Amino acid sequence: SSLLSKLQGRIDALNPDILLVVGGNHKSSGSIPYTYTSCDAIDMVRCESDVTPWYVWDPNGDDLASLERKLSSGATGIITQPVLTERGWKALEDLTSDVNVNVDVVAGVAL
Repeated sequence: SSLLSKLQGRIDALNPDILLVVGGNHKSSGSIPYTYTSCDAIDMVRCESDVTPWYVWDPNGDDLASLERKLSSGATGIITQPVLTERGWKALEDLTSDVNVNVDVVAGVAL
């Protein structure tokens, strides 16, 4: 698609080591429809470049199945939304203590 071609050209021009994949929740804004999920976007990035895909995760509300889908799509890093709830801290602790998960984590903290 032309959107993917434009995106790939821009990624190639920047030559980043890591690409943060944000959004992908089937939102649309004006004339730019977003039709890919985060997992679709990660799959495309991994197939089309050597860039390491990271994504955003909200441990306060997202269920662990959502996290597992993103990890199985090939994301190698996570930047969390600010952890604001006990549920969020528990989800983050579960993620970082799971020896089967090999992913870098940058935790957002609201002060």
